[in-house]
Parts: sequence; C-alpha cells; structure tokens
Amino acid sequence: DPGSAGEGCNREIYMNTCILAAWWVVCREDAPSRWRLLMGGLTLGVASLLKTIVAVHWLALVVWLLLQWRSRTTAQDCPGAKGLSRQLALFSLGPAFLWVTALLYFYATGRGSLFADAVFGFNVGYSDTSEAFFMRFLRSFQPLRHPFIFESARAIWVCGILATLALTVAALRKRSTASNGILLLIVASYLALCLPAQFWPHYYYLMLPPLVLATALMLGDAAASLAHLEVRTWLPRLLLAA
Repeated sequence: DPGSAGEGCNREIYMNTCILAAWWVVCREDAPSRWRLLMGGLTLGVASLLKTIVAVHWLALVVWLLLQWRSRTTAQDCPGAKGLSRQLALFSLGPAFLWVTALLYFYATGRGSLFADAVFGFNVGYSDTSEAFFMRFLRSFQPLRHPFIFESARAIWVCGILATLALTVAALRKRSTASNGILLLIVASYLALCLPAQFWPHYYYLMLPPLVLATALMLGDAAASLAHLEVRTWLPRLLLAA
C-alpha cells in the first residue's frame, strides 16, 4: 500500500495471516497435537522469511507451551519433561527446515554471504539507534500520523486498548485461558512492532489483528454477563450493540 509508506507490498499483511494461523493452531487446544505443533511452527517459519522479527511470536508461543505444561503438571495426561521436549522440537522443525533450505539455496548459488548480510547484518544495523534501548517502546506511542493506519481505524485502537485493560484484569482475577492467550499475542505483536526501532506507519498493521481479537473477546464476555442478569436488560444490550 503506497499510501501507508510501503514502497512495495506491505509484508505485514501476509505476516499477519501466518501469525494468526500459528496462534490458532497451537492455542486452540490446551495440549496441541504433534500435527498442530508442526503446522504452527511451519506457518511462523513462512512468516519469518518475510521478516525475521516474527521470531518474537515463535518465542511467545514457546512461553505459551511452557505455561500450559506447567499448569498441567498435576494432571494425569501431562506429557512430562520428555513430552514437552518433543513438543518444542516439533514446533522448531518447521522454521529450522525453511531457514536451512533457504541458506543452502543461496550458498549453493554463490550468494550465501549476500543473503546473510541482507537478512541478518542489515536488520541489526537498521534497528541500531543512538538512544537508549527502552526508549523505542515509548516512541511507539508517537508514530507518524497517517489516515490509513490511525484515523480510519481509530475505533479499533480505542476499543483495543480498553479491551486489553479489561482482559488484563480478567486474566489476573480468573486466570482465563482465552484472556492469557490473547494478551500474550498482544505483547508479542507489540514487541515485534518496537524492536526494529523504526516506526513506519505500515509496521502498526501488526497490532491490529490482536486488538480486534481482544475487542471481540471483551464484547463476548460483556454479552455473557448481561445475559445472566435477571432484570430488564434491553437498555444495556442496546448500548452494547451501539
């Protein structure tokens, strides 16, 4: 989208597709099957070939698997330490296969050093700034204003921020699995946005899907709460719909 500072196609759009697919495949079950772990890692591997910052989402899902394993250590169906190791190995197989294949291809065609410099050297230099490391997380809240990203999607940003706060409270109070998963996705997307230390408008595309999911979950929880009220609820329902 040239209108949002993309000199070609905005890769974040395609990255979002693979990122959301990986989170859905891995997190839709407390104990994902081997096939789901393999497919989740593979889709993240595809996204990481577009931009290496997707590695943040791989690490976040590893944290998710560790948290799920820890919460089930007292259950009879807990996979145990060896089972957890197999899960992580399967989740690593997809990205490892894709990156090894890419490296071998470019080295076989005499462009290995150029590939390594473009993918790793340039990215590290691109994110190098003279400011303190944590300043980039503050600068993310002062982006270049652009109607395609911010003004036209203001409702998503406002509702998403409110939903994130509500889900944080819900996660602390009820330890909701759904809330924890969405919050972890939001954190991973925020890190992926900030770590490059460059804030082109189209980079913020990475935040829109998790904020939409958070808003949907918040509205679903609100509707469920209203459904349990014994008094007349037509007014709050009308306000919620509005």
